Amino acid sequence: LKQLKDQDRDFGYVVDRSRRFIGVVSIESLKKAAIGKHPLDSALLDNPQPILADTPVNELIGLVAESPCQVPVVDNDGFYVGLISKANLLQTLDRNNPA
Repeated sequence: LKQLKDQDRDFGYVVDRSRRFIGVVSIESLKKAAIGKHPLDSALLDNPQPILADTPVNELIGLVAESPCQVPVVDNDGFYVGLISKANLLQTLDRNNPA
């Protein structure tokens, strides 16, 4: 919670020691878990679900648009690769559509 606040972030992306993706937490979900003295996994959000790194761009549009935060990207083994934000997706679409 402190790390998210210190970095001015609303969401955090949880991975294990081997960088396998676990899930997404928010400041609010972490506060609720802390108040109730629940474990970290109770703070994990249902959405967004991770997407595979080889997901075609046309399949990302709806997922990224509807997500409350950046969408996590994983490889075929579930290891965290990175994030896709609305801005990243728009930049990619802009590059793929010359004027």
